[in-house]
Amino acid sequence: MTQMIAICLLLLNNIVFAYWHIPMDQIMIWLATVISFVSGVDYFMKNRQYIMESM
Repeated sequence: MTQMIAICLLLLNNIVFAYWHIPMDQIMIWLATVISFVSGVDYFMKNRQYIMESM
C-alpha cells in the first residue's frame, strides 16, 4: 500500500503536499523501503529452516 501511494505521489509530482513544502513523496518512499526490509527479514526468520534445508 505504501509503495502504491509513493508511486502515485511521484507520478503526480507531489501535487497535494508541494503547496506546504512537505516532501511526502520522499517520506513514503523511505517508509515503503523500511516496511519492505522488515517484511523481508520477517519472512527469512520465519522460513530460515526451509531456506537452509534447500541449500
